[in-house]
Amino acid sequence: GGPGEGSSPVLPATIVGAQVAEVGGQDMTIPQLSGSEGYSDDWEESEDEEDFAGMRAVAPGKAVAPSAPKPFKDTEYKKHYQMGALPNKWRVYKVVRNFLVTFYMAFEGKSVEEAKELADDFTDKLVNAEVEGLQNLDQSAKDELLKKPGFVLARCWSSIGKHEVCHREFCGLLNQGIRSDNENVIKEAVKLAATMNSFCVMERNTGAKEPPWPKEDKAENGQHAWQLWRGGLLPDDKLAWYQEHQDKDYRVNM
Repeated sequence: GGPGEGSSPVLPATIVGAQVAEVGGQDMTIPQLSGSEGYSDDWEESEDEEDFAGMRAVAPGKAVAPSAPKPFKDTEYKKHYQMGALPNKWRVYKVVRNFLVTFYMAFEGKSVEEAKELADDFTDKLVNAEVEGLQNLDQSAKDELLKKPGFVLARCWSSIGKHEVCHREFCGLLNQGIRSDNENVIKEAVKLAATMNSFCVMERNTGAKEPPWPKEDKAENGQHAWQLWRGGLLPDDKLAWYQEHQDKDYRVNM
């Protein structure tokens, strides 16, 4: 599944139009998010200065405080989330960049200009790293994959590249932005979450193939029937909390 969890951050992400995407060899219709058109093959073409005006009050060096716990129905995530997908790879990179700008301002206490410089740098690294692991494909297959917004965003999500300021991967920054439920950050984060969900969550892709569920136990490789596993990373300073809460129910805002 996708995450729990700017160019036009004040627009509600209503669904307009549709695009045809190919996932797992199947053709399916994926709704587009509004306010997502108009970017050519250069994600840096528009700076969208006015989109960060509401965050200028964040003083350099002072990060905003996390929001108080609230039920999901009252979260900024719920308020701004709408099903749909960004229409092309360049729009994905633009929203990634704008999310990073808001993240650096909210959680690293950077000024607008500092945040934009850091965000541009990290986004460039993600763009340049998108073809890693595709060296064995012929050029036409590689080009076809790299046109798909779902694939490109998945590459950003799974990238092991870390920014030198936060020393963290993009997936960790996006998860923190969603958990924080900070209004300025969440407006961009939900666009990325909705795009990943549109391509990854089967209930939203009626033509998608079933996952390759294992049908039997295999002791030699640790396989269990009807179970799939996923990896993850956990900061050392957070490990003790989870150890203390083993076998307990808890709810995380993601």
